[in-house]
Order: sequence, then C-alpha cells, then structure tokens
Amino acid sequence: LKVGLEKEDAKIVTKEIRDSKLKVTSQIQDKQIRVTGKKIDDLQSIQSLLKEKDFSFNLQFINQRS
Repeated sequence: LKVGLEKEDAKIVTKEIRDSKLKVTSQIQDKQIRVTGKKIDDLQSIQSLLKEKDFSFNLQFINQRS
C-alpha cells in the first residue's frame, strides 16, 4: 500500500492536466496534486480524463467542493 504519489508520477499527471487545455491549474503539494478551477465542470472533466488514462499507479480523488 502506497500513500501519495512519487515526484515523477506527479509530474506525469500534471503534464496530462496541462495538455488537456482546460482552464484549471494544478500544483504538486507534498505527495498530492491540487487541481483548482472556476467551473466544477472543468474539474469533473479532469477527473474523467485521468480515470480513462492507464497509469502504472492508482489515483484517488478527494475533497471536491461545489
């Protein structure tokens, strides 16, 4: 069981977020990635996009506020 993302894995995920061209920002904070945006639809789109990708590690989405 691993808690959090390794630095290299976090960079891969943030690159995918940047390549999506959605109006969100992502930050690597310790072993988490924080994604912020004005529209909840953009955040949900990012979640869907990342769930479709086949990473060699598991992702967990937490603390989404409306």
